[in-house]
Amino acid sequence: MTGTGKDLLEATAKHVLVTKYNAEPTITNFPTLLAQAFMALGLTIARDKATKAQERIDAAFYELACSVNALRNAQGTGHGRPFPVDVSEAESRAAIEAMGVVAERMLALL
Repeated sequence: MTGTGKDLLEATAKHVLVTKYNAEPTITNFPTLLAQAFMALGLTIARDKATKAQERIDAAFYELACSVNALRNAQGTGHGRPFPVDVSEAESRAAIEAMGVVAERMLALL
């Protein structure tokens, strides 16, 4: 069900953009969509631009979410398919929980 974590964060990013700009985003690329939502909330996405501790955390959240999405894509998961056998249950759980933490951070700023 790890694809559900990505779906949650993608829906959260779209919700942020609709709430902030009153327009449905047309971007389908996950990293770009997430970056737009982060910027709409004033969150830092680039580690090299982060000067404060919270900015570094936010940049790490962005990278974490994109990394989970990349893992999902590389392993052929998503679209309702679970992680394959070579990704442990603990790794899968950590990936899902990470997406929830990032979504929670974004929603708290709305």
